[in-house]
Amino acid sequence: MAEKPPQPENHSVFTDFVQSFHVHFDGSFPDVETTLGPSSYALLAIEAEALAQNGTPPVVLDLGCGSGRLSEVLLERGLPPENLVGVDFVAEQIERTRQRLNVPAVRLFHAQSQDLPLDDSSIDCVLNHMGLAVMVPVDATLKEVGRVLRSGGRMAVVVDGPPKEGSIDKSYNRILRETLGAEQPDMLRGVASDPDVSDPAALARLVHLQTGMDLQSTRSFELLMRMSVSEYLTFLEGEYLMRRLQDAGRQQVRDAVARLFESHGDDQVVIPLAMQIMVFAKPPGQAQAVSNG
Repeated sequence: MAEKPPQPENHSVFTDFVQSFHVHFDGSFPDVETTLGPSSYALLAIEAEALAQNGTPPVVLDLGCGSGRLSEVLLERGLPPENLVGVDFVAEQIERTRQRLNVPAVRLFHAQSQDLPLDDSSIDCVLNHMGLAVMVPVDATLKEVGRVLRSGGRMAVVVDGPPKEGSIDKSYNRILRETLGAEQPDMLRGVASDPDVSDPAALARLVHLQTGMDLQSTRSFELLMRMSVSEYLTFLEGEYLMRRLQDAGRQQVRDAVARLFESHGDDQVVIPLAMQIMVFAKPPGQAQAVSNG
C-alpha cells in the first residue's frame, strides 16, 4: 500500500459536515425520482450491474458509504453481500451502515479515501454518491481508486450539477453562502469542496491524470424533490451550514427563502436539485496509473 498521504487540515470540519448531513438527511434521496426515472442511487447500482460477466456479479466498492443507503440499494437489487465493500472516514457512519444492513458478509472499513485498506486490482466497480467533492485531496483519492480498480473496471459517481438559473435550489445556496460569508468567512472556506468535481471536463481530466481512466458517459438529471415552504424550511434546518449561522443570520435566510415561495402559498412545489452521473472506465490490460503531475 502506498505511503499514507497527509490528511486535510480541515478534517474535523469535514467530519462534522458529512456526519451532520447523514444524521439529518438520511433517507431523503433513495426513493426520490429523477428526470432519468430511477433514483440517483439506483442509477449507480445499474452501472455496477452492467459489469456482471457470465452471471458473475462484480465486486463493488461503495466509497464514502455514509449510513449505508447506497449499499442497501445494491443488496436489494441482488448484489451478493460478499461482493460488497463499504468505506467511510467517519467511524459513526460505518457503525450506522453495519446496523442498517445487518449482513456480516459485507466488508466495512473505517478509513480515509486516500489510503484504502484494499489490495491492488481487487475491485470491479467503484461507486460514489455525492461525496467525491469532499474527499480532499481528491487527486490522492482518485489515485487510490486507480490502484484498487481492476483492469476493465469502472468508476461511477453522482456529483452536483449546475442548478438552473432562478431555481429555488440555486437561490437558496446563494442566499446561504452570502449570509455565512458575511458572518463567518472562515467557516465557508473550511467546507469548500474541490471545484473540479462539479465541472465534467475538469473532473474527466483529473481522473485521467491520476488513474488513466477515460470518461465513458455523462448524464445530467434533476432530483425531483416536492416540498411546501414549511417542509423546505424544516428540511433546511438540519443543513450543516444553516445550523452554523447565528440566530439573526438564520432568520435572514428563512425570510429570504420564504419569499421564494410567495406565489405558491403552502402548496407543495417541485424543487429540482441538479446532479450528474459520470462513468469512467479503466482500459483492459492497464496496470495502476501513476501521475507525474
